[in-house]
Amino acid sequence: MLGENYEHLETYRNLSILVECYGLTRDHPGSAAAVEYLLSLQSDEGDIRGIYADQYSPNYTAASLEMMVKAGYANDPRVLKAYERLLSIRMDDGGWAIPMRTAGVMTLKEAMAKGTVRPVLSRPSSHWCTGIVLRAMAAHPRYDRSVEAVEAAMFLKSRMFKADPYTDRRAPSHWVGFSYPFWYTDIVSALDMLSRLEMPFDDPDVSRAVMFMKALQQDDGSFKLELLRSGRPDGQRWVSLAFCRSMRRFHGHKLLES
Repeated sequence: MLGENYEHLETYRNLSILVECYGLTRDHPGSAAAVEYLLSLQSDEGDIRGIYADQYSPNYTAASLEMMVKAGYANDPRVLKAYERLLSIRMDDGGWAIPMRTAGVMTLKEAMAKGTVRPVLSRPSSHWCTGIVLRAMAAHPRYDRSVEAVEAAMFLKSRMFKADPYTDRRAPSHWVGFSYPFWYTDIVSALDMLSRLEMPFDDPDVSRAVMFMKALQQDDGSFKLELLRSGRPDGQRWVSLAFCRSMRRFHGHKLLES
């Protein structure tokens, strides 16, 4: 691949809207065509490339896998191969990072000159990248209770409100920039995953994130949120709904006490 594939990016973006907001599955020709296009970009090693040219992209690979699984492709051999590839490039501390960043490559132009950059697994994980991969793990019935998913969840919750070790989205403020469908990793997407993985509600990290969100709740019940441009115009409602769904998972059928 000679450069960034924006068709890849926009296909993923629109598939995520079709799946997350409209519930489309492989039975719909639009979502099926999007999945087949994304899988046509799968490398021999199993990951899906193109947005970072020929570099590994665990974040976009995982984000695509999450949508594929939700669309009904959990048992597709190509999807399973991609999951195994993600596990093979997991960092030693239990999370994930963009491989070219772990090798100190700062620009895509520099990376393209070097060829495909292998990950340095001894380097620290990126929490925003780990959060995206964890969304894919939480979505799949084979991996949602795996040791790898639990370890990644423990890592992720310990990093909430902290700075990322890499230059991409380093500032702690990125934890409170929201979008829906989820794009990067924020407090609501983290709670969504942790609730799916049955993390206890009284966990200190979970409780701190919930209290932060409650402080943003307005008198009419809505939340005052900073939205990213990558999300939908009606993102406030969708993010609020995602948070409420997380609370329902944490509490079963109980209502969150005020």
